[in-house]
Amino acid sequence: MTNLILLNLNEANDIGDHGAMLLANAAQKHRGLFDLNLSGNKITHLGVGALVKFLKTNVRLRKLNLSSNLIGDAAVDGLLNLLHTHSAITVSLEGTHLSAEAISKLRQFEPRVSFGVLPDNIGDKFNKMMANANMPAMSALLNALPPEEVQKALFAPMSESNIFYQFAALCQKK
Repeated sequence: MTNLILLNLNEANDIGDHGAMLLANAAQKHRGLFDLNLSGNKITHLGVGALVKFLKTNVRLRKLNLSSNLIGDAAVDGLLNLLHTHSAITVSLEGTHLSAEAISKLRQFEPRVSFGVLPDNIGDKFNKMMANANMPAMSALLNALPPEEVQKALFAPMSESNIFYQFAALCQKK
């Protein structure tokens, strides 16, 4: 396994932060890794932090796909550090719930960083609504849904049709 060049764990693996941390530790033995696809794996800023730490020692990696994960703004500093350190790496961040401010900070690295289509700063709208949401009411609404629907919506790209966006709008504090 020392010749591992491409690792594609996209969509169906749901490795989460714990899996990202384990992967970061294991990948240190595979310095030849060139392309790592972790899209749609329920990774947050915690998993990204572990990956960034690993990537400080892996200068061969050229592609990192973190699309459709809930990394949010908390991961921006680590991503900025990674992009400063590795001038050849490209990072895909489509559907990662970044605010306009976070995207603005990362835009200096375009085209090495991509965000996909950004519909009307939906991440900002969602973050503002969540800050003003009545969380007990939102929790009660979510508890009424089947768990598989909640899980599906949680990791879907944010849009006005996403159930979390709709619940946050319904649960605005009066």
